Amino acid sequence: MSDIFHTLWKEIAIKDLGTTSTGKAVPKIGQKTLSLFEGGNIPLVDCEAVSESRLYVSKCKRYYNLSGVRKGKLFPKDTVCINQYGSGCGDSALLSQKSCLTNAVHGFNSFKEISNPRFIKYSLDCPKFKKYQMIFQAQWLRN
Repeated sequence: MSDIFHTLWKEIAIKDLGTTSTGKAVPKIGQKTLSLFEGGNIPLVDCEAVSESRLYVSKCKRYYNLSGVRKGKLFPKDTVCINQYGSGCGDSALLSQKSCLTNAVHGFNSFKEISNPRFIKYSLDCPKFKKYQMIFQAQWLRN
């Protein structure tokens, strides 16, 4: 099996599949920064939003308005979001729409015709699925 894998697939660096960048630090909410969020409709994706998602980010607690977007960094739909640290370190999700990311979330954008964002996301999730499978099997064997 591994011989087939190595003849059909070749190892390449992530930089050959797409680009990575990090969101920007979010200003602390106060009187001066409230104007960045009032009436906002552009999601500000943080680690919690990524961790609570299955495939696509579905919920966010904060939304930037156009002034906020100018202070942040806008990422396109289908960006793979990867948590940088915390209890959800390594969790991933795709953006369902243009969104800003916090500095705790990395964004990966696939090169067209080279890589697929869903494949990248599922590849990142593979170790997590293996862990859950092992836990499930251990529980099943005990019963």
